[in-house]
Amino acid sequence: MQAIDLAALNQEMLAQAAAILLLPGDVDRSTAERLRDYVVAGGGLVVVRPGSTLTSLCGLEPLPATTAHGYLCVQAGSAAAAGIASGALQVHAPLQHAS
Repeated sequence: MQAIDLAALNQEMLAQAAAILLLPGDVDRSTAERLRDYVVAGGGLVVVRPGSTLTSLCGLEPLPATTAHGYLCVQAGSAAAAGIASGALQVHAPLQHAS
């Protein structure tokens, strides 16, 4: 595993990576386009709390509601929830609702 500043991310680095993990935040449009090309070519992408430029790439449509603390229920069968256990999950940080 290697930590890289997004400003330094280039096509050569992406070509060598099996998967990319992005921490909370947003990216500029050119970085979002590079990541989209990477995913379309078969690369793996995990995004923690995607910003507005990455929501569509993650298959999400933001909703106006948020949850600060509490529980959320993952809908089994939803493409956005693939690989996540269904049922109640406790939330400890601000969470943007999406469909």
